[in-house]
Amino acid sequence: MGLIYNEANLWHIEFSLLSFKKYINLVEDKFQNEVTSIRERFNEIQKEIDENKKNYEPAYQIYLTDSAIEEMIEIEVEFLQRFRNSVIVQIFSFLETELKVFCNSHAKVFKKEFNIDDLKGNNELDKAKKYLKKAANIDITTNQENWKFIDNIRKLRNKIVHQNSTITSNDNDYNAIFEFSKNKFILKKMGLKNVEIILNDKKFLENCLEQINIFFKHLSQ
Repeated sequence: MGLIYNEANLWHIEFSLLSFKKYINLVEDKFQNEVTSIRERFNEIQKEIDENKKNYEPAYQIYLTDSAIEEMIEIEVEFLQRFRNSVIVQIFSFLETELKVFCNSHAKVFKKEFNIDDLKGNNELDKAKKYLKKAANIDITTNQENWKFIDNIRKLRNKIVHQNSTITSNDNDYNAIFEFSKNKFILKKMGLKNVEIILNDKKFLENCLEQINIFFKHLSQ
């Protein structure tokens, strides 16, 4: 396997994942700095109103405070969620791309009569698993805990892309997403069946990067 997946390949993977981590920290810090700035401005507004209430109509006081609160919510909830959702989509796309490159390289080096695109599967990850098992006698599921994590990233990514970060209680993937969410992200009920997926901790994103790195290291062994 070293012929097609050597230390240079692993270095590329690790460098790319490190770049993702830097990107996450950079954007998260910018969001946090913006929220801190808004809170400071909110406190200044409150202080100004308290000291000079006679200069402000009640309706205008409410408008000033509500505007600052809405701005904080927009950043902490809407903007941050959109960013974190996009990171999940990007890193899973990265995993699929690199895995496909590995399979195609294997097919070319060993002059296989078929490649990953010739195989049927439920998704790209499934096709890669089938190709490697059939063509290279490599079982990428032997590290079961890591494989389960990777497959759950795929399921989460699908809910983000195809269902706008929601899932229903009768969804085939609901139990898997529910178990995966523990100590990682929040599932917020929306009515009787709908549940919203809220990525409330950037550590989960970093954990995903670590698991992808483990996955490729296992593949190279």
